[in-house]
Amino acid sequence: MFDNEDVWDKYQVKVHSDEWFRFRTIGTDYYEGGVGASEVGKFIGMNKYSPVSTEVFYHKIGLGSPDRLMNDPIYWGQKMEPLILDAWQYEDLERGYAKNEMDFKETGDMKYLIRERGEANYYLVNKNYPWLFVSLDSVIPKGSRCINPKTKKWARNKDGSYYLLQKDCPLECKAMSFYSLKQWKGGMDPSYIAQVHSQMLVTGATYSEIVVLEDGRNLKILPVPLDATLAERLLNATHNFWYKKVIPGRDLVYEYKDKLGQGKRMEAERVFAEIQSLEPEPTAGQAYEDWIKDKIKDKGAQVKGNIQDYGLAQDYAYLTSLSNKIEALKQAKKNELLKRFRDLEVYKLELGKERSVGLSQSGRFTLKGIGKNVSDEAIEDIVRKITPNGSK
Repeated sequence: MFDNEDVWDKYQVKVHSDEWFRFRTIGTDYYEGGVGASEVGKFIGMNKYSPVSTEVFYHKIGLGSPDRLMNDPIYWGQKMEPLILDAWQYEDLERGYAKNEMDFKETGDMKYLIRERGEANYYLVNKNYPWLFVSLDSVIPKGSRCINPKTKKWARNKDGSYYLLQKDCPLECKAMSFYSLKQWKGGMDPSYIAQVHSQMLVTGATYSEIVVLEDGRNLKILPVPLDATLAERLLNATHNFWYKKVIPGRDLVYEYKDKLGQGKRMEAERVFAEIQSLEPEPTAGQAYEDWIKDKIKDKGAQVKGNIQDYGLAQDYAYLTSLSNKIEALKQAKKNELLKRFRDLEVYKLELGKERSVGLSQSGRFTLKGIGKNVSDEAIEDIVRKITPNGSK
C-alpha cells in the first residue's frame, strides 16, 4: 500500500523510542519533522487538549519535549486497538460483528468476513505536503465496500451493487465512552475529524472511517468523507505554522543557544523574545490556561498595563457577566421542563419524529434530535458584535 515513491515517503520508526520522539518533534537526519495527524486540529480550533498549539511549537523547535510517560489511557488504547480493528472486519451493519465473527471461526465461510483491513506500520509523508505526517491505525483496502454517510448503510451503485472504494483509505480506531460520544455535534470529537482529514490528505483518499468501541461493548463506525473546505483550512493553517513559525523558530533557537553559550545573556533574552513572538495565538480551553499559568514564574510581580490589556480585561468581565445570565436562563428553562414532567407525571416528552426531551434512569437531563436554530458561525458573529472590544 502507498508504494508509489514519486508520491510517498515511508519511515519505519520504533514507537516511543528516542528516534520516534525526534521524528515527531525536532526531526531526524532523514526527515526534518512536521505536524502529525493527531496534532492538526490544534491549529484550526478543533483540538483543545494538552499539549496546546503553543506547547507543540516549542516541542518542534527544540525548547521543551513532550511527556514520555506511559499512562492508563495510552496503555489500554494500545491493548484494545487490534481487538477493535479485528471486530470491524465482521461488521455487516445489520447482523452484527459478534455473530459474524463467531460463525466465521466455526465454519471458515468467507461470507462472514465482511471486509479485511490492511496494515500500514510506518509513518507516511506525501511529497506534496511534506510538513504533514501520518501513522495509520489501519487501512480500508481499495475494492472494499464503504458506508453511505447519509443513510449509514452500505453505499450502492444505481444498479444496486455495492459501491467499492477506488483507493486505499484510512481507518482510525478509538475506544470511547457513551458520554464522550454524545457531547459532540455529529457524535464524534472534532479533533478526530481533523485527524482523519489529515490522513486523507496524505493518502490521497476522499473517504475514511472511525471505528469506535463505546463503553467497552458497543462497536460503532462513523464514515467520514473528505470535506474540501476543512481540508483547505487544515493545509493552510499547518503550512503557516510550519514554515512561518517552526522553521524560523528553529533558526532563532540556534542563535539563542549560541548567545547563551557565549555568556551574552542580554542578547539571548532579545532573541528569546523573538521566539515568543512566533508563538501561535492563545486558544480557548482549560489546557491552554493550565499551560500558560505554569509559565508565569513570579506571580507577585506587577507592571502597568496598556489600553489593549484594559480592553481584554473589560471583555472578560463582560462575557463572565453574560455567561452567568445565560446559565441562569438555561437553568430556568430546564426547571420549567422538569415541572412539566411533574405535572404530566412523565419522565419524557416526545416532540416529533426522533425528537424528545427527558430524564434518563440516572437522572441526567437529555435532549434528542433537538438542535439550536442558528449555526455556530452565527453565534460567533453575535458574540463578536455584543463584546465591547470585539474579542472572539
